[in-house]
Amino acid sequence: MKPGDKVVYIGQAQQRDRTVAQKAYEAIRKLSVDRFAALFRHMLDQVDDALFERADKASDMAQGEFFAAMRQIRLSRRELEAGFRGELQTALGTFWSDQKLISSLDSATQAPGEGLALVDNEMLERSIALDGMVSKARAHNAEGLRRLLVGLAALCSHRRVDEDNNPLDPRQITTIFARCSDRLDLNIEPRLIFYKLFERHVLGQLPGLLDEIDQICQDAGIETVKKPAVPRRSAAPPEVRDSAASSVAGTHHDESSEALVQMLHGLLANRKYGAPSAHWDGTGYSSEAFAPASVPDLVAALSRLQRHEPEEVVGDGLKASLGIALQQHVGSKRVIARAEDDTIDIVEMLFDAILGQPALSSSLKALIGRLQIPVVKVALLDRSLFAKKSHPARRLINELAQAALGWVEPEQPTRDPLYRQIERVVERVLNEFEDDISLFSELLDEFLAFRDEERERARLTEERTRQAAEGKARVDSAKARVAKELELRVGNRRVPEVVASLLHEAWSKVLFITLLKEGDDSDAWRAQLGLVDRLLWSVEPKVDADQRKELLVEIPALLSDLREGLNGILFNPLEMTRLFKALEAEHIRCLSAAGRSAPQPQPVKAEPVEREEQVQESFELLDEAEQVEDDGLDEFRLRIQEAPIGTWFEFRRDGEPAIRAKLSARLSEGKRLIFVNRSGFKSADKMLDEVAAELRDGKIMMLDDDLLFERALETVVANLRDMRMA
Repeated sequence: MKPGDKVVYIGQAQQRDRTVAQKAYEAIRKLSVDRFAALFRHMLDQVDDALFERADKASDMAQGEFFAAMRQIRLSRRELEAGFRGELQTALGTFWSDQKLISSLDSATQAPGEGLALVDNEMLERSIALDGMVSKARAHNAEGLRRLLVGLAALCSHRRVDEDNNPLDPRQITTIFARCSDRLDLNIEPRLIFYKLFERHVLGQLPGLLDEIDQICQDAGIETVKKPAVPRRSAAPPEVRDSAASSVAGTHHDESSEALVQMLHGLLANRKYGAPSAHWDGTGYSSEAFAPASVPDLVAALSRLQRHEPEEVVGDGLKASLGIALQQHVGSKRVIARAEDDTIDIVEMLFDAILGQPALSSSLKALIGRLQIPVVKVALLDRSLFAKKSHPARRLINELAQAALGWVEPEQPTRDPLYRQIERVVERVLNEFEDDISLFSELLDEFLAFRDEERERARLTEERTRQAAEGKARVDSAKARVAKELELRVGNRRVPEVVASLLHEAWSKVLFITLLKEGDDSDAWRAQLGLVDRLLWSVEPKVDADQRKELLVEIPALLSDLREGLNGILFNPLEMTRLFKALEAEHIRCLSAAGRSAPQPQPVKAEPVEREEQVQESFELLDEAEQVEDDGLDEFRLRIQEAPIGTWFEFRRDGEPAIRAKLSARLSEGKRLIFVNRSGFKSADKMLDEVAAELRDGKIMMLDDDLLFERALETVVANLRDMRMA
């Protein structure tokens, strides 16, 4: 390859892109002209039968109008076909060349020479009929027309594209038809029948044509699926619920709901269809051999199914069972239209994701799984189910799942209050829900009331459990602190037996009570620690007269302070007398030890505050020494520390059923964790490092308490996107 072969000139690239776009548009133009011409021809084939049938029911005078109309249309057929095809071809060519497209129904429906009386009467009826055709066609093909505009805008980037100048919009097609039909001199009744035939056989086939055009756009690399805008977060708390009347009154078509539904249908279409769903048979799109079922008929058929046992419905698949129920309800064969078929698939995928969550036990999965058919009905009746987090059906599923989060399945689930309450909710939905979504609001309120009562009972028990654990933690912490303080002060000294007994059996209790009552920043605590230093100094040999004189002065104050502290904890007076006598003997020994033994290193007698600072420095050094070694648990410690109070954990034991417990409290500066069960009773009391190690080893699992419906919806969207990328 020559170096110059790699050069791509911008002008050439733009020209190539325009050539590709022009080819795609030409394919759309040719397809549209051919399809509409064939549909128009097929429509004209039905005129004789339709007018004859109407004439057969009319009076003798009116029959002449219908027979005259039949003859006139038959004679003008070739001209009508050529005119319709030619004007359509011109409109599509004009659009590409950026010329103004005339699309006024008013001008198209007034023939020259007609008087004012006709304008006031027949013209009004004709205008109303044509406007109604346009409105109905636009409403029935809203998504397909939106995709068409996206595709045309991408292909015709050299001009503005909107509903008013779209050459394939129902208004433009109807305008062309109206201009052609104005050549016929028909009375109003035959003309309205002619209009109705056009609506049924031409505009009614628009969905299939839009699918084919959409495929051409996709083949040209144009993405027509609309991506929903990211909704702004509301400042209102999630607990605030919309009233049932406002949330379920009719079908919601707000922008966020429509955007999300369109995205889901678009992603699903890539997986299910990949090509136009309709098949052109020469006279129309025959993908459906039978008429599509209406939403009310589908809801009624689903109501038949929701009272059956799940295995009766799921055995052959929901859609197969629905087809049978639909035929039984309507009395004839019906098919599920594409939009409703997609909705059923989306709900099925949602429940697959919901029932795949490990946080739900098998018995509760079976109960919640029975809500699938009612939720399909809700989705068909109210499209906001997928986009509105406050939707009562969506919230009910979330609340059922949240309640089940900490539930451990007993041997007999039917005796459990929560299981019975969820079962009651499910049974009411299956037995009472037809098409009134307000039932979900009523059941949601009842279940929330049950949960509030349950939570209040558990809260009181949990509060007592937490207080007891906090008290025990304070006691354990105080005992450890006292033991550590004494150990740091005594160190490796060889103290007399009476001093060891006095410190560890008597004065440690004084320190313990003071630490619990006053805290470690109190003057009383510092004074009592200072007394330990004074006591230890008093039993060390005194080598000179000044030290002996100082000891003689210190002994009465020391004994007085010791007696006051021990009396404060109601220490045994007899034991106190015995200890003081033994201590007196040690003091006498110290006073008389001068010159008989080598002088020992004498500790500096510091003020209690200075001693406290030294001990605190020792604590800090010990803490630093403990943190030097990396045990590989930092990541898991952090996950546990960041978990909010109320997070559920599952404790797994070899050969035993798993236990679920909720994090209720962090004690001892977060190093001690208290877990409680659903009733508020303590399930576990563990140190942070122990929990981190078990989390690392898979013996503990943190349960995800995100909203179940939202998480399932995210899973569905992610899976559909992955399938699309694949």
